[in-house]
Amino acid sequence: MGDHGIKVSQPGFDVKTATPSQLVFSSKYQTLKVKQQGSGVITHDGGRTATIPHNLGYVPMFLVHTTSDPVYETDFWGDASDFFINPVSPGVFGACNIDRAIISWADTANLYIKVRPDFGWYYSYTRCVGADYADESDGPYTTGYMYFGNWWGREDGAIRFTNIRLNKNESFYKADLLLYIAVKGGAGDVKAKVYGINEDNTLPFDEGSEAFVRGKTTNFRTWQTGEGAGTTVQIDIADMVGQITSRAGWGSGNAMGWLFFDNETAEDVYIGEAPASCNPYCSPSSMRILKSNTLMDYKYTIYLNEVNP
Repeated sequence: MGDHGIKVSQPGFDVKTATPSQLVFSSKYQTLKVKQQGSGVITHDGGRTATIPHNLGYVPMFLVHTTSDPVYETDFWGDASDFFINPVSPGVFGACNIDRAIISWADTANLYIKVRPDFGWYYSYTRCVGADYADESDGPYTTGYMYFGNWWGREDGAIRFTNIRLNKNESFYKADLLLYIAVKGGAGDVKAKVYGINEDNTLPFDEGSEAFVRGKTTNFRTWQTGEGAGTTVQIDIADMVGQITSRAGWGSGNAMGWLFFDNETAEDVYIGEAPASCNPYCSPSSMRILKSNTLMDYKYTIYLNEVNP
């Protein structure tokens, strides 16, 4: 007879006169019903994605909380223990390697949480000036560009990156050199031996001494590529980075230099890079450091309520 239902008020309020905000429950309003909750971590080696089955047969409402990119722990994002409602898109400074968001979505079977490709990587760049690039062939030593391979004879190159964010002896999980190929000459593979410059803080190549007479790391990488102009190639440099950052005078924020010595590349096959390839914000060639395989923590709630009932 007439309207009926259930209301439960908060302590101290008369259920007969309480406003909606003073109620704990009212059958007049829809209420989210929890299906499952949980937590976990997303790792780099795990594909940067978590897949959580719900098997409801429809797309449910859900809520995801995640920690933020550790690269930004020291600014307004807070520290590593803080959780944020997903999606998380960190504040961006400049316009380089900014694909750092955390996104989540659901389908009729699963909830997905995905970390974007740049998340967790500490990037370093050249200064986009000639003194961060050097070249030496059977002819003279020059700065302003780097080529290596075999261009009218042996060609060796050097490149320098600033502001490497690793402390002395700090552990890390991965280290890559991402080399942009601005110029490719000839067909076939360019072959090189890649060394780090074994210095505490590598100075620009036109100050103090030439790049190729400086000490090099005992660790090196034998490497080759057949990629063409306009591509970026990845070189594992973890062993050399570890050797340099263990030096007595190493400190976070120092610069590192890299040497590419020709390793019997076929005649007239070479690649090159120069400051002219830079955009207004950074160099296309970079170094990147991933300090941990574990990228972030997440917590989730999946509801029985359907998104489009």
